[in-house]
Amino acid sequence: MQRLNHLLYLDDIKLHAATKIQLQEILRLTKTFSRDIKMVFGIENCKTLCIAKGKLEMRNFTTENDDTMEAMNEDDIYKYLGHMQAKRIKHARMKQKLGEEYLNRTKSILKTKLNGKIQDKSYQYLCDHSNIFSFGIVKWTPAELENLPTKMRTLLTRYRFHHPHAAKERLTVPRQICGRRMTDKT
Repeated sequence: MQRLNHLLYLDDIKLHAATKIQLQEILRLTKTFSRDIKMVFGIENCKTLCIAKGKLEMRNFTTENDDTMEAMNEDDIYKYLGHMQAKRIKHARMKQKLGEEYLNRTKSILKTKLNGKIQDKSYQYLCDHSNIFSFGIVKWTPAELENLPTKMRTLLTRYRFHHPHAAKERLTVPRQICGRRMTDKT
């Protein structure tokens, strides 16, 4: 059975190794691959996270070329594909950041004063997608998922995009039947 030893997405890579020798080999292979595709492999941006028997160990790592990768400490986090991680994904921080980003994007769209159809499309592309990728990774509770649309409806009312006494269900109904076609997150 083949084991996964790396996760690659565009210019982000996360390497996994059981031993120092394996890590050395994977790093050499990654440098070669990066050089072949004319991408710079910046060892100065790399850090190591050593976990032995479930506990974090502070160990710097030296490569074959005597480059040193600094060890992450207990409080350090790194961002991989937009998710803040350390030993585990930082769910509370991620939820707060995603909620703020969602509301800020909604607010910036509402400030543009575009017509309804274009504003709806902008919302779908910018706001919905900012949170959708987190479902299944970040652990959202039903109360938190209900809280985001409530804050969003408050913003929509403030910017005169939705009447306070209008049916909240209208926001998720398709435009063809007089709705706004926003994604229901609950």
